[in-house]
Amino acid sequence: MDLRYGINPQRQAAAAAPMRPGQWPVRVLHGSPSYINMLDALNSWQLVSEAGKALRRPAATSFKHVSPAGAALSGPVDSDGALPFRDNVDHAHHHGVRYIAEPGGSIRSAEVQDACREHQITLARTGLRLFHH
Repeated sequence: MDLRYGINPQRQAAAAAPMRPGQWPVRVLHGSPSYINMLDALNSWQLVSEAGKALRRPAATSFKHVSPAGAALSGPVDSDGALPFRDNVDHAHHHGVRYIAEPGGSIRSAEVQDACREHQITLARTGLRLFHH
């Protein structure tokens, strides 16, 4: 699998191969991932897998540039990055989430707030963002 080096067209693509020939741990559904995208996906899976097993609850995470940007277990959802789309709330509701804490400040924060109201999910806006681009 060829992996982009960010968005720099002058850089040669990195190559990745499965440890067991023909047995990829991931499947690319759309687009062409970068090396960092692949590291984010694998780190996310490891965190979710280990947390879910250790705590016996569904887990979710988001990584950005190989650093965790948010993590949640079934129950409350908290994030130090704004929830960018209402589908985050729709999926959280589907899994029984009743409380979400996030900093706000997204251009779609009103949609997120409306979704919380529709699903009767308590939304707390912290105004605190620890992850910066």
